[in-house]
Amino acid sequence: EAKKPAKKDPGGPALGFESFRKAVEVQVSDKRREEIVSLRRLIDLGGGSAEDTPQWYFRLAELLWEESQYFFFEANRKDDRLIALGTRGDPREIDRLMAERKDLEREAERHKDQAVALYKAIVAKYPKYPRLDEVLYFLGENLSKRNRNDPDALKAYRALIQRFPQSRFVPDAWMAFGEYYFEKANEKERIPNLRRALEAYRKAASY
Repeated sequence: EAKKPAKKDPGGPALGFESFRKAVEVQVSDKRREEIVSLRRLIDLGGGSAEDTPQWYFRLAELLWEESQYFFFEANRKDDRLIALGTRGDPREIDRLMAERKDLEREAERHKDQAVALYKAIVAKYPKYPRLDEVLYFLGENLSKRNRNDPDALKAYRALIQRFPQSRFVPDAWMAFGEYYFEKANEKERIPNLRRALEAYRKAASY
């Protein structure tokens, strides 16, 4: 009699892939941290040209933002574990996971703050940097991701639109204005804010 094929564990391949993905994320983060250390050393040593230094700032800001996302996703994993444990889990394990999640969230915010500070430094110190339109866009995006109502985010988008009207990031900046006013319409001054949102969406659509 032919043997029946063994049943596959439905959780096996998924768990295997999750472990693999986690290992890759850790390797990527390790490489990213090495580059962060190298760039910090370059910046601290000084001596960079007017072209090199803002480029180092920009690259470091990108890496710090990516690292903040790594910590953010790690914090979410702790959340998933807490949900799986439920209210009947070991209180000591729950306390440990909650403390780890809080530390990871704190690290994510710290890296975001450092990235934003670097973008602001480029805008303030290097107004002729060739990629300043990108800097303004990422400054606005990162500020709005941190706090959707941050007025500095709108200032960055507005500066991008006014100073670099031909930039490929201008449509996205108008979209950000549209989203901002659309959300404001749900809080107060519904009709005026909806009109502002519609106008911003129309300008984005014109591209």
